[in-house]
Amino acid sequence: DVAALSAAGVPSDGLDRMRTQARTLLDGQVLRHRPAGLPRGLKREFYLRLESDPLDRGEPFSIAWGEAAPRGAVDVARVAIMSTRDERAAALREMVEVLEAPASRDEPIYTFGAGTAGAFDALAEELALEPARAGDLAGRFVDLAPWVRRAAVLPVFLYRFDEVAAVARNLPRPSAGQAEDALFVLHAGLAASEDPGAVRRILEETGREALESLRAIRSWFTS
Repeated sequence: DVAALSAAGVPSDGLDRMRTQARTLLDGQVLRHRPAGLPRGLKREFYLRLESDPLDRGEPFSIAWGEAAPRGAVDVARVAIMSTRDERAAALREMVEVLEAPASRDEPIYTFGAGTAGAFDALAEELALEPARAGDLAGRFVDLAPWVRRAAVLPVFLYRFDEVAAVARNLPRPSAGQAEDALFVLHAGLAASEDPGAVRRILEETGREALESLRAIRSWFTS
């Protein structure tokens, strides 16, 4: 009970935020602050989502990237499922070619959470992408997670990607105890699956859904 903590002499720093968060959860409504001033693209905007396997040295196994006109729907999308070093190299090379193209250079790349940046750094290091090029690309990342917290209080528990995406897409929110899909478990069973094509399609569709979620979160800032 926030009021009880305050009455007991617990420092008030953060108590107001706790109270506001609790009220938002009960009401199920978004409480917006002032406009966040999110960086925007001039001609194109890019979206990037990487998934890694925490049980396999954090190896990225899925990379999804897409692009859109500012405030527009994702009109170009690519999802690569990677199980080998050669597949990771090919996917990174293809993505970098797109993001470094003259029409793309300097445009923002929207991500969510520190995981994507960490996975990108690991991928770039493993495949010996020149540090200057890797740094230039990473410098264009716009992590939407802190921008969301800055812009509003949402009726969610942990501000995870799936929770925030559900709010942005007006979908049912995950319950408090519901874990995010462990996609790495699905990928780990890919080779032994009786229908690896079906598993790959599920992973690819999940990547495309992640891009749509990123676009929805980004668009939410201008709604």
